[in-house]
Amino acid sequence: MLIPNLREGIVLGYSKLPLGTVFILGLCAFIHVGFIIGPLLDVSWQINDFSLAAFPVFQLHQYYRLVTSAFLHANIWHILANLSALLSLGPRIETSTGSFVLLALILTIAVFSNLLYCVVCYVINYMAVMMTIKSAVAQSWLHYHTVGLSGVLFSLMVINGSIESNEGGDNTGSNPNFFGLIPRNTINARYIHRIY
Repeated sequence: MLIPNLREGIVLGYSKLPLGTVFILGLCAFIHVGFIIGPLLDVSWQINDFSLAAFPVFQLHQYYRLVTSAFLHANIWHILANLSALLSLGPRIETSTGSFVLLALILTIAVFSNLLYCVVCYVINYMAVMMTIKSAVAQSWLHYHTVGLSGVLFSLMVINGSIESNEGGDNTGSNPNFFGLIPRNTINARYIHRIY
């Protein structure tokens, strides 16, 4: 009897997802599947053509990477972790702010967190050159590629905490949620620091 109830609960839970969250989930899944089946369709795109790296953004002026890299994922575990976290955070923020605001937040945070990543890579590169480390090692910082929604998700966690505290929610840590994987009210607040 547990299985039908569980199945009904999952179906009901996902049918009530807000539109903005569904859009981002679908976009990430569609892009990931596209890169998996792309070689079968003779599409020559590679994930490195759209991922974030400081050199292509600033030297080759490929600014689209500031947006596209956020919706790419390295493997199935990466996309599952990111989308489960978005399932936990997205609906809560979207019901408080609206679909347009959530989508604008995700896009804005993606661009600025990716810009920060590029700036940090240039700073590390500059420091390595100034410390007379081999030029090839220093230059490699400009070519490290990154993908995923992690920067956005960490920012959404902060926004979610702010929303909960402004709405009189319990932000003392006694009601934590670990990326949607562990339901609320099941983690003792004394142990939350060991998880994060």
